This record gives sequence, C-alpha cells and structure tokens, in this order.
Amino acid sequence: MLRALAIACVLAACAPIVDGPAERARAADLADSDRLSATLAALPDAIAARATVHRAFRDPLSGQSSPASAFALVVVDADPEPARTHASVLVKAAAPDIADPTVVVVRGARRPALASVGPFVVERGSRSALVATLAAGLVAIAGLAIALARRLRAQPD
Repeated sequence: MLRALAIACVLAACAPIVDGPAERARAADLADSDRLSATLAALPDAIAARATVHRAFRDPLSGQSSPASAFALVVVDADPEPARTHASVLVKAAAPDIADPTVVVVRGARRPALASVGPFVVERGSRSALVATLAAGLVAIAGLAIALARRLRAQPD
C-alpha cells in the first residue's frame, strides 16, 4: 500500500501543469501588450512607450467577468499631437474590440544632439571641450616624452 502511494505521489509530481482559461487569457493579453508597446516605441520621436491591453473575459470556472480596457503611454521629444494621432490608430488597430482606449502622449526631455570625436560620442556642445582636453593631453604626453628623452641622453653611458 505504501509503495502504491509513493508511486502515485511521484506520478502526480511529474504531471504537466495545465493552465486554465484565466491564465491563457492573461498570457495572451500580456503578449499583445508587449507587441503594442514595441510598436508604439517605434513611432517617430518616441523616447519610450508602454501599453496595457486587457480583453473582456468571463471565467467559466468562477463565473466572474472583467471588462475590456486598453491604455497606452508614449513619451516623445517633439510635438505630441502627430504622435497622439498615430498612437490612437495603432491602439485601435491592436484592440478593435475596445470601444474607448486611453491614449496619453506626453512630451519628455529633448534628446541631445550628438557629435563624434574619434572613438567618443558626446553632446554637440561638449565637442570643443573634449577636443581641447584631448589636445592638452597630447601636448602633456609629448612634453613628458621629450623630457624623458633629454634625461636619457644626458646620462653618461
């Protein structure tokens, strides 16, 4: 009897986990939210984006219902109006069963203009300071090399 009970416990522990309808719906909503977030982040001038999609669901086991909803937040570094229009269209296309999704587009900090100085990438305003610092470092290295060369030549063999 004890042996049969141990075998039953081992077999039960090895059984695969089967998700219920609520877990499958939650996973589908999460995947849709991630795809919509990535799409919104690819909008022109978008710095960051986050979207949450929840489709209407009625759990057949508990009988509880949850209404459909969608929310999207997009942070841009330019005029938010064109991005708001594009974001609204994308959210409505991703979740057509949601009548009134909430789409918020806000203006965040401007992205700095970048400049390249050799292997370094810096803000455009810092370019001249970096060039001056690198030039001063080169002059200091050359000066130290000359001083070392003179000292080595001055030493008797």
